[in-house]
Amino acid sequence: ILAPIKDNTCSEESLNLAALKTLHTTLHFIDLKKLTELEIDLIFSIIINQLTNPFIAIRKLGFEILEIMVKQYYGRIDKFISIIFDLTLMTIQQDNEDVSLKAIEVWTSLADEEFHIALKSIQALSEGTFPKSYSKQLTIKSGKILTFILLNFIENRDISEIEDGNCKSTVGLCLNLMTQASPNEILSAVVEFIEKNINLSSKLKAKQTAVFSLIAIFDGIGSK
Repeated sequence: ILAPIKDNTCSEESLNLAALKTLHTTLHFIDLKKLTELEIDLIFSIIINQLTNPFIAIRKLGFEILEIMVKQYYGRIDKFISIIFDLTLMTIQQDNEDVSLKAIEVWTSLADEEFHIALKSIQALSEGTFPKSYSKQLTIKSGKILTFILLNFIENRDISEIEDGNCKSTVGLCLNLMTQASPNEILSAVVEFIEKNINLSSKLKAKQTAVFSLIAIFDGIGSK
C-alpha cells in the first residue's frame, strides 16, 4: 500500500488516491504491536508529505488518515507534532474549505484522545494504581494559538449559510473538546477573543463569532 504513495509523481493522482483510500480503510485493522517504530515513523512521514500535495482530494484524504493516526499512534506523535501544527495553521489560513475542515478535525481527534487519557489517569489514581498512559498535553501547548486561528477562520470566511453552518459545527466541536482537554488555556483565549470583539464598534460578524465561541465552550466546561 505504501509503495505507490511513497514513490509517486505528481502526475499519478489516481494511483496515489487509490493507495491512500486503501490505507485509510486498513488502518483500523492493523495490529500496532506488530509494527516497529521505524515502520510507524515511515507511515507518519509519508502521510504528512501528502498534506502539501497539489491535488485537493489527496490533501483532504491525508488529513482524514492523520485524524485516525493521532489516536492510534498517539505514543509516537511527538516528533511529528510540530510539522502537523504548522501545516494545520497553513491549511486553515490558505487552503480549500473542505481541506481546512479536515485539518481541524485532526485536532478534534487529538483533544478527544487527551481528554480520555486524563479521565483514565484520574480513575487510576482514585483506585490507587498508576495510569497506563500519560497525556503529552499537546492541546495545552497548542491551545491558545489554535483557538485564535479557529475563531478567525469562522470570522473571516465569506461563505454561504450552509457552508457557514458546516464550518461552525466543525470548529465548535473542536473548541468544545479542546476545552475539556485544556480548560485553562482555551478559556483564557476565548475570553480574550470575546473582550476584543464584543463592543459597539465591532462588525456584526465579529460579534457573532464571539457569541459562537462562548456557546461552543459551554458544554466543554460542563463536561470537565
